[in-house]
Amino acid sequence: MSRFLALLLAGMASPALAGGTATIESTGAGPSGAGMKQAMEVSWQNDSTVRLDPQGQPSYMLVREDAGYSITNAGGQLMVLEMSSIQSMAQSAGAQGPQAPSVANVESVASIEATGREETVAGITGEVYEIHWTGPDGESHVDEAVLSDNPLLREMSAAFEAFGTVLSGDKGDHPMNEALESRGLATLRFGDRYRVSSLSDETPPDSHFELPAEPMQLGTGFGQ
Repeated sequence: MSRFLALLLAGMASPALAGGTATIESTGAGPSGAGMKQAMEVSWQNDSTVRLDPQGQPSYMLVREDAGYSITNAGGQLMVLEMSSIQSMAQSAGAQGPQAPSVANVESVASIEATGREETVAGITGEVYEIHWTGPDGESHVDEAVLSDNPLLREMSAAFEAFGTVLSGDKGDHPMNEALESRGLATLRFGDRYRVSSLSDETPPDSHFELPAEPMQLGTGFGQ
């Protein structure tokens, strides 16, 4: 899951979110190292109530206020786990816990340059940019991105950013997010790895964002 989320680019935070639904498509490294396509539906009421549903999986993730949850259908029984517990268990085992949404592991952004071209993605016409950035290993990268100041797109990006902060517990600097925020932009497409395929201001009912059961304590069994 964290590999997919690592491809999701958060953008400009909006002061007030009205809610909506989007579908995100991404291509990342699969088990064989080849590109693996994945998709996820994102729905939000505001930046503190966000749900992510990976397509084709019997699970989803939910953020409510300052808490994140993983909900899985295991043999017809719903299992609810707190993300903070999963994070703690991963760290205790010396593994990396859930990571915040980001287009890549970015150390710094050197420039975001307009190409003068336009491209329509998910029915929204955005401008094509070249983004020059550096990873933590010091290696430089150049990626083409389609960016827009569309208010609903910025809402979705703000929801992702808030979701990522709760998911990872990382409230530190995020250079790519900050670079886009300073320009009032959010991402429609990033290379061939990330694309918004649909975006709607239709918000699911409140029940869509409710926990289906009480969170389980890790280490306990079903029915306990």
